[in-house]
Amino acid sequence: MKKLKIIPFFFLAVLLLLTACSSKQGTEEKSKADRFQDEREYLIMASLTESDKGIYGVEMGEEYSPIFFVDKATSKKTILCQKVNCKHNSEECPAVENGIVGCMAYSNGTLYFMVQKLEKEELELQLYSMKEDGSGKKKLHTFKNAQIFPNQAGLYKGKIVISVQTQKELEDGSGLTTAEPSIVMYDLKTKKETVLLNGAENEGKYTVPCGGSENGIYLVQIPWEDTAQEQECDYLRYDFETGKLSEVYKTTVSNMQIIKNDILYLQSEGKKQLERYNIKTQEKKVVLEWQEDADEIWAREDYMEFRKNVEEGERKKIYCNWYDFEEEKYLFDGYQDLNKIKVKDKTENGYWVYKEGEPYFYHLEDGRWQEIEEIK
Repeated sequence: MKKLKIIPFFFLAVLLLLTACSSKQGTEEKSKADRFQDEREYLIMASLTESDKGIYGVEMGEEYSPIFFVDKATSKKTILCQKVNCKHNSEECPAVENGIVGCMAYSNGTLYFMVQKLEKEELELQLYSMKEDGSGKKKLHTFKNAQIFPNQAGLYKGKIVISVQTQKELEDGSGLTTAEPSIVMYDLKTKKETVLLNGAENEGKYTVPCGGSENGIYLVQIPWEDTAQEQECDYLRYDFETGKLSEVYKTTVSNMQIIKNDILYLQSEGKKQLERYNIKTQEKKVVLEWQEDADEIWAREDYMEFRKNVEEGERKKIYCNWYDFEEEKYLFDGYQDLNKIKVKDKTENGYWVYKEGEPYFYHLEDGRWQEIEEIK
C-alpha cells in the first residue's frame, strides 16, 4: 500500500464558508421549525450542529472523541450515551467511533455525521446516523470516491454533498498526495453515490459546496494554489433534475462572501459596505455600511465579523468584534482579543462563544454570560 500524504490547505474559501455550527441557510421569512429540516433548508455539516432542543458536537480527545449534547433549556453538557457506567473511552460507547469524527448535521429527529477510519490499512470515509437521543446508531454508507475527511459538506433535500481532495502520485513515486477536490453526492433515499465534479479533471480549481435553493445546490470555486485577493472566484449551481452545472456569478476572491438561498452577500474590496445580490433577479443593493477601518471583514450566517491585526512587539495579535444583523448592534463595546473571546455561531439560545477556552451562551440582549455546565 502506498502512503498517503495529507496536506492541510487553509483556503480563504473554507474559512469564509464554514460556520463552526451546522446551521440554517434560507430566507428570513421561514419559520424556526424549518431550520432543522433539510428538505426546506440547506444545512452546513460542521463540528457543531443545532437542533430544536440543543447543540451536538465532538469532544476532542487524545484517543477517542465522543459526541456530546448541550441542552438548551439547562445549558448542561453530557456525552450522548445512555449506557450505564460507560466511560466513553472505547467503541463500545455509542457516542464513540475510532477515527476522525465531524461534519455533523441534525435534521428532523436524526443526527448525521462522518468518520474517517483506517480499515485493513486503507483509509475510508464513512457516513453514520443516530436518533437525537443517541440511540439507534448505524453506518449508512462507505464512500467509494472519497477516502479522507471532507473540506466542506452540506445536507440538502436528502442529499449529502461533500468536497474532498483527490489523490495523485508524488513526483518521486514514494506515495500519494492530495490534489484538487472533487464534489461527491450521496442520496440518502436512493443510496446512490455520484461524482458531480471530478477534481482530477478540474485542474487548478478548489471547489466547495456553499448553499442550496429549490432543486439544486451552489458551489464556490477559487484557484487551487494562487489565492491572491485579485484572483477570480466563480459561483456555480448544480441542478438535481438536469444533472448539469452552470455558472451563476463571477467575482474576485477579495469579494467572496456567503450565499443564503438565492442571495449572495458581497463585500467589495475598499468599500465599507455589504451588498446583497439576488442571483435570480440580478438585483443588487447595499444592506449594511460601517465607518471604522478593519483588516478583514467576513459575513457569516447571522452576523458580520470585523478583524484587526495588531503588531505587539514581535507577536501579531488578532482583535475582533461582531455585528448582529437582526438586532442591528455589535456584540461588545469594543474589539476583543481572539485568543480570549471566540464567537463560533449564533443559536436560538444565544451566541455560542468560547471565553478563555470555555464554552458559554452569550445573550446579546442583556450582555449575560451563561456557562455551559459539563455533567460527568
